[in-house]
This record gives sequence, C-alpha cells and structure tokens, in this order.
Amino acid sequence: DDADRTKPAAVWSCTKQVLGVLTGIAMEQGIITSVNDKLGIYLPSEIADHPDKADITIEDLLTMRSGISYSNDGVSGQTSKMLRQLPDNSVEFILDLPMDQNPGTVFHYSDGNPHLLSAIYQKKLGRPTDEWADEVLFSRLDFRNYSWHRYRDGITHGAYGILTTPREMAKVAQCVMDHGKWKGQQLVDSAWIVKMVTPYIPDAWNYDGGVLTFGYLWWMDAKRGMMFMNGHGGQYAFAIPQYHLLIVMTSEPNTQGDHQLLYEQAFDIVDKMVGAIMDK
Repeated sequence: DDADRTKPAAVWSCTKQVLGVLTGIAMEQGIITSVNDKLGIYLPSEIADHPDKADITIEDLLTMRSGISYSNDGVSGQTSKMLRQLPDNSVEFILDLPMDQNPGTVFHYSDGNPHLLSAIYQKKLGRPTDEWADEVLFSRLDFRNYSWHRYRDGITHGAYGILTTPREMAKVAQCVMDHGKWKGQQLVDSAWIVKMVTPYIPDAWNYDGGVLTFGYLWWMDAKRGMMFMNGHGGQYAFAIPQYHLLIVMTSEPNTQGDHQLLYEQAFDIVDKMVGAIMDK
C-alpha cells in the first residue's frame, strides 16, 4: 500500500549486503587495508584475550568462514540472545564462543561475523558505523526513510538492524548493478563490486531447483545471472544485469519457519518477470 513508500520496516539480513558495500568504501578510505588482515590488527586487546581467534581474517568474516561456533537459531542460538539484548558486550559475547572449524575453511552463515566487521569499523572510525554509513553511502544514495539500530553497548548491528523501504533497498541494489555508480557518481570502487559478487562459496545454499553462491556478504544465483539482497521473512532485492532488471520484494518481517516467502516462491516471481521481458 502507499505506506510502503515511506514507512520503514525491518529488512533483517539485507543489512549484511549493505555492510558488504560499505566494506568497499572502508577499503578505499583506508579504514581497513586488506581483506587478508587478521582481526588482531583492528581488535588487538579483544583478540589478545582470545588467541584461538587470532588467525581469522576480514575475508573470513565477509565469506562466513570465521570458524566461530555461532548459531542463528531463532530460539536457542546466539542471535536470539543478541535480539533480547542479554549480553553486556556484544563483541566479547561472540569472541567468547568456541571455534568449531579452522578459519577460512567452512562456510557457516552466522550473524556474528558481520557484527564483528561493524565493531572493527566503529573502533577504527571512533564513531558508530551507522553514522559513518549515512555520510559515505546513505546520504549519497538519497536515502529518505530508514534507521539503523545499535546494540545496547553502542555497536551498530552488523547482521541486521536496518529498517527501511523497498524503494531505498532498490537504490542499494541499483548502485551495485551499476558497478558502484549512482547518478553518474562513483560511490563504491567498481573493482570492489566485482570482488563482492564473486562466488567464493560455490554451494552456499541448495534449494529446490538450484544452488545459491555467496561472495562478500552478497548472494548470487548463477542460473538466473542475478545477485541479490536477502533478509529473513521474505525481504529481497534482485539485480539481473543482463536484462537491466531490478526487483524488490518485502514481506512480513517477524516470522519463523514456513511463514516466510521462500526462495522457490520468490524465484518463481522473478522467472515470470524475466519471461514477460523475453516475450516482448
């Protein structure tokens, strides 16, 4: 309805894809120097207390291969505790968890990884990640209706926390599809965009009819030639460069289990729209 144009709603893990774009800007600004840097460079005191996390790199966080045993389970997992604001220190809470894999080896989709990225940027910047994001990305994309929440310890949520509208989501996806440009201005290095949507994880998710790949916090579907933002409950922004096609869908954000708009349902809508273009 008309309220969708202006009333922000939770887009959940689409926040991760925004953070992926912001990581490219962080590289350009020298906030981080390399995706191969280890966490101790940016969180020295925290990693000193957690030597088992010493070999985790920025790239490991971007590709969900940190090896940290963090669960997104909606009832018993760590995200449930974070959503209820139970831990006093969100970074310590994540780093206190055991390692269940060697860094850089196994894909495990986790809200803990991007939250550590946000903490890194915030510590280096000396101000909240969301404030910096407003300056370097949102204001330049003409965002109007949005907010980005922080954990109670002041760290901007890295895995979720953005509330916005479908039209604002479309701006992020359009910028990515246009190789980092918006209205003729290069907001993000085009080389970073290429890296961000490179399928580092070729089999991140199997669904009925295909396989999704994963890059630097972005999802891809090679079968359809598309890259996309993906949030719990059915929040999607699909970009298909071959057809210059951008499709944004949002849904009820507070769901569990089968109540969400599933990949198969969303992709069926995409296929029908592509089919309509082909018919013309």
